[in-house]
Amino acid sequence: LAEINMLKMQIHPHFLFNTLNSISALISENPAMAEEMMENLSDLLRYSLDSNSKSLVTLQQELEITEKYLEMEKIRYTDRLTYQIKCEKHILPTKLPPLSLQTLVENSIKHVMSKTSDLTSIVVSVEKNGANIEIEVTDNGGGFTEKDLQPNHGLDNLQKRLQSIFADQAYLKIIGNGTVRLQLPQ
Repeated sequence: LAEINMLKMQIHPHFLFNTLNSISALISENPAMAEEMMENLSDLLRYSLDSNSKSLVTLQQELEITEKYLEMEKIRYTDRLTYQIKCEKHILPTKLPPLSLQTLVENSIKHVMSKTSDLTSIVVSVEKNGANIEIEVTDNGGGFTEKDLQPNHGLDNLQKRLQSIFADQAYLKIIGNGTVRLQLPQ
């Protein structure tokens, strides 16, 4: 449990500081957008704090908070970000570690938007595959490989959390071409 909590704590600071800087910049330019971002940030922080006491949350909760995160990033990057979420309702009760999906999406935004000023497109798709659930996050960036994973950062931490909770029943895999897959037991 201590290892899982340590891994969770490493996810938050970078995102928090970037978002607060964006809100600060928006206050004078567009107060309504700044307020919307602040509300979404508040929801995300509340979710993060509430989930610290839980090792698992529902996919529905993850999708809702990830969409709030994506909406904040859309405000931050204006017309440079589009996204789509595809998930069948019967899969929504699936359990997964808190902020798993948000971590995958944040990784896409971080690695694609930092390399181009073009439109970044992210697609989140969730499907049942046999006894498992597969979550794929695909972006239009060049992708990366397992070798690009940095120890004790985003995807590496998520992989460690999955192993701590599910052992061999769950995994994180870099598919290539901008796709990362998370497989979970249902």
